Amino acid sequence: MSVQQLEEAWAARASAREARLVAAPHVPAALSLLGIVRPGDRLVAFADDFADAFASGFDGCDVVMVGEPSVEVFAAASGGFAGSFDAEGPHLWWFVNSIGGFGLRVPDLRALGRAAREARALLVVDNTVPGVFGCDPLRLGAVLSLDASDRVCAGKAPRKLVAASVARSQLKRHRVDAAAECAHALLEGRGLAKLDLTADEAAALERGLDSLDVRMQAHFDRARALAEYLAANEMVRNVRYPGLSSHPDHAVATGILEHGFGPAVEFDLIERSAGKLFDALPGEFRTSPAGGATTRLRPNELHYVEIYDHHIQFVTASGIMRSYGTLKAVEDALPDVFFRVNNQTIVNLRFVTHVGSNDTTVAGHTFPISRGRRKEFLSALHLAGMAE
Repeated sequence: MSVQQLEEAWAARASAREARLVAAPHVPAALSLLGIVRPGDRLVAFADDFADAFASGFDGCDVVMVGEPSVEVFAAASGGFAGSFDAEGPHLWWFVNSIGGFGLRVPDLRALGRAAREARALLVVDNTVPGVFGCDPLRLGAVLSLDASDRVCAGKAPRKLVAASVARSQLKRHRVDAAAECAHALLEGRGLAKLDLTADEAAALERGLDSLDVRMQAHFDRARALAEYLAANEMVRNVRYPGLSSHPDHAVATGILEHGFGPAVEFDLIERSAGKLFDALPGEFRTSPAGGATTRLRPNELHYVEIYDHHIQFVTASGIMRSYGTLKAVEDALPDVFFRVNNQTIVNLRFVTHVGSNDTTVAGHTFPISRGRRKEFLSALHLAGMAE
């Protein structure tokens, strides 16, 4: 497929007026690259897992981070700003995840969509976690839905891609949705060139779209089974999964999400019982079906782990596996031979080949060691029998 054909296929899948593919590491970066959020605009966002990206990616824009994805909080944060649905602006933007943030929150997109239009705001939804299979933000009131393509491409794309889908503006009885028409006009006015995809990237997207429903349903089913297992496990507390009645947004999620409650589960361990929990996990919970072929991660093959805004990379000799979560959760789940050298990196002590005054080399890659961690790092190396 050509890029245009892929964008048309994505638009059809998302029930969108049009779709654009953007090369970006995550959704906030893609929104910035689209160039539709401009200086003088106000951007109200609930995205505590991407706070740094919003703080640095929208120069000249009044960015307001809020702590709750509710109509009341967004309306309060928008007070005093006169947004417009004209292309000239200024524009008021509301940004939420369909599932996201700490606690896997699920906003009431219908209520936010209605309130956004009353406030003359443009509702943007990061739909990466459930994807187009698990949520339809444009039908629920968003004017723009953005999906990182990791799950669509089954982790096989050579670079990070984000699909931006614009809502249809034609309503019943020949009425026009002014908010959706404004989003379309802003995107059209940018005159963005088509993304130059390699043959491998195009093929990964095409294959991923063809098999998406089957893979995502398996992922959703596995997440639900895992959440129920963890909720009954004495080593675990505070299981956060929208499908559990204990989740604060469970009632909302039943009317927002489709085919289940998403592919993600968050939980806290009682003390440091990660090793015991992992040993006790049934085999079906140690693999992930989301990437087409099943991926099994063995700690002794893992060189290091890196994280950026909750997007985690597990680097092994055979390649890179990606996931979503917190570095602390990964740290708790790994055996003692792993050490966290800074706020973004955990290394396998077995693969340390050099230690400098303020850095270390692991499997050919050099990482800084935080000042307060160097002494503990050297001690861990010694205990693991890796010190020179």
